Amino acid sequence: MVSGIHSSLSALKAFSVKAQVTASNAANANTDGFKKSQVYMVESRLGGVEPKVEQINTEGTQILRDTPEGPQLVELSNVDLGEVASNLIVAQRGFEANLVALRTQDEMTGSLMDIIG
Repeated sequence: MVSGIHSSLSALKAFSVKAQVTASNAANANTDGFKKSQVYMVESRLGGVEPKVEQINTEGTQILRDTPEGPQLVELSNVDLGEVASNLIVAQRGFEANLVALRTQDEMTGSLMDIIG
């Protein structure tokens, strides 16, 4: 049963990182030249989940903008707000599912202790 608790806790931490990275992407969506990051969930050696953060270096849209030096091409961020919204939903649902699993493990452990004790 400890492995189930460990798996749920590691997933909660991983989805927390996913939510933080996604929030950072959303906050910087209007920052010129910003490169978004993406979180991948990978299996850890101990049976849990680990978040792997990777920066996505695709180019953003380029626009012609007036600057003090005159008109120049400026690269916008490569953040897609539709993708940000769906990533936040995935993080929220993953967090909720692992909380339910953790609560279930806790209830099962309590029932087992009642039976044994």
